[in-house]
Amino acid sequence: MPSFRATLAIVAGVPRITVRFTVQSSQASVENRQALDAGANMDHAVSAVARTGALRVLRRSRGKWITLNQL
Repeated sequence: MPSFRATLAIVAGVPRITVRFTVQSSQASVENRQALDAGANMDHAVSAVARTGALRVLRRSRGKWITLNQL
């Protein structure tokens, strides 16, 4: 079962939403697709009520953050 945590912070006067979640281990391509889909869904929901900026979807791998395809 996936778990997630969302935070809202103000960074340099700009609101920033961070969503962190885990999924059941499977193939990297499936996990990446789940992350990209979650990012797109969050962006769609937020853009209905606020102006959004650049969206970045990252994945933690071996202690480093890797940027997935920009949406």
